[in-house]
Amino acid sequence: MRVALFTDTYDEISGVGHTFRLLAEHCRRRGLPLDIFTVSPEASSVEENGSVTIHRIKPRIPLNYYPGLYLDLVPLDDTVLAYGREHRFDVIHVATPGHMGITGMYLAVKLALPLIGSYHTELPRYVSQRLVGHLDQSFEDDDEAREYVAEVSATLTWDYLTCFYDHCLKVLVPSQFTRTQVAERLSPPLDIFPRGVDTTLFSPARRGRGEGPPRLLYVGRLAVEKNLEWLVAFGRAHPEYEVVIVGDGPERGRLEAALPQAQFRGFLQGEELAREYADAEVFAFPSQTETFGNVVLEAQA
Repeated sequence: MRVALFTDTYDEISGVGHTFRLLAEHCRRRGLPLDIFTVSPEASSVEENGSVTIHRIKPRIPLNYYPGLYLDLVPLDDTVLAYGREHRFDVIHVATPGHMGITGMYLAVKLALPLIGSYHTELPRYVSQRLVGHLDQSFEDDDEAREYVAEVSATLTWDYLTCFYDHCLKVLVPSQFTRTQVAERLSPPLDIFPRGVDTTLFSPARRGRGEGPPRLLYVGRLAVEKNLEWLVAFGRAHPEYEVVIVGDGPERGRLEAALPQAQFRGFLQGEELAREYADAEVFAFPSQTETFGNVVLEAQA
């Protein structure tokens, strides 16, 4: 079976990108054919790695909606359609509902192929929180206006997601919680796409820290939707804890000012990241917009 996967995030440090990089490596090791279509802000390219082919496509009219993440305001690409006709895919998997997902849906419709979707992010809450955050100064103390914008943006996002996923034969979700959460919203059948973790890499055996104060660790993007105010409140209420923050993002400067005693490590991967988990006593995951959270599995390991 030949599968084409369309995702708006792959190379970036994110839970969705991490999931599909692991999937690509699994397919490569087993010799399973997989074509991945994703976004490249710099130049289009094709990377072949065994049975896996990664197509990085530069947006023609890019919209940078988040650092490192882009939408193409002209999503439909006839070169992708021509490639699909030539290589005769059996299934199209749209991993995200952005412009790459729309391109995958277009390919499935044009070639009359079965379409599978994935739901990874609680986008309605994510969109409403980011929009309210951007407009916060305009609201001043008008809580009613803030709530109205949040409600309308969440409703419109759900309308779009319902329309998008209605084209799918099945939608994959990362957890039973998410399955229950979206069951009343999405009409296609829902199946769980479980996650895993490398327990050789992420292990208490990586601990290298000796005696010292208890340490609280956060791993993830430093963005408004991650509910980072919880970290600020914790750090101020519990000065006896070391607070270590792994990750980066637009909220880093504000966090550094609010938590001057915290240790900011930036983005870490591999053994460096595994050591940070092993050296901590408490792991914090304050986000309220997640559907799973790969970092929770890594911390538990």
